[in-house]
Amino acid sequence: MYFYGHGVSKNYEEAVAWYRKAARQGNTFAQSSLGWMYHYGQGVPKNEEEAMQWFRKSAEQGNSHGQYGLGWMCRHASFPDLGRVDCRKEAIKWLLEAAEQGYAPAQYEFVEICYEEKNFKKAVQWFRESAEQGHAHAQERIGWFYMSGYDRVLSVDMITAYMWFLIAEENGFKTEWWRQQMEGKTLVCVKKISRTGRAQAKGRAQDFLAKQQQEQQQKPIEFQR
Repeated sequence: MYFYGHGVSKNYEEAVAWYRKAARQGNTFAQSSLGWMYHYGQGVPKNEEEAMQWFRKSAEQGNSHGQYGLGWMCRHASFPDLGRVDCRKEAIKWLLEAAEQGYAPAQYEFVEICYEEKNFKKAVQWFRESAEQGHAHAQERIGWFYMSGYDRVLSVDMITAYMWFLIAEENGFKTEWWRQQMEGKTLVCVKKISRTGRAQAKGRAQDFLAKQQQEQQQKPIEFQR
């Protein structure tokens, strides 16, 4: 509540204090959240090593948020005690574990590893997994894949592409550049499919969003980042 300012004034220091209490009692979501606080320097001095330790505590207990944080750190942070090869192995291990548990940000991040290994079929698979769980960027990407065929990995399907663009648009992008990209791609689809096809795509998008909203309402409240 203190982190997001729900019902109280936003206060990172107070958030850290409560995260730490819960983390020391073994709450794996609090451990992961504390890791991000140290990573960003919110409420505490920025400390990557401390962040890594809290992510690892969470990850080793099977928490997908902690696994994602640890994997992300291994991919993007620099640690003198870990070589590049070891960092990559750690990143793959933890991101894959989180992705297989269904954590959408980890699935999206793991796609980058698939790209590096030129495993485009696997990249599409993880984009789809992430998109189906509400990750807006993944939804935009999978829409583009269906629009282009993605080097023949998928069959071109403008109705499905338009559906994903509508869903991504509803879930929102944070920057004006992304919005402009979305408008351009949506327009391409609109021009290439019939009125019936557009109505079908809109109906499928509405069904998806309704189901997503229902699932979010049923999801238990937990520490998240």
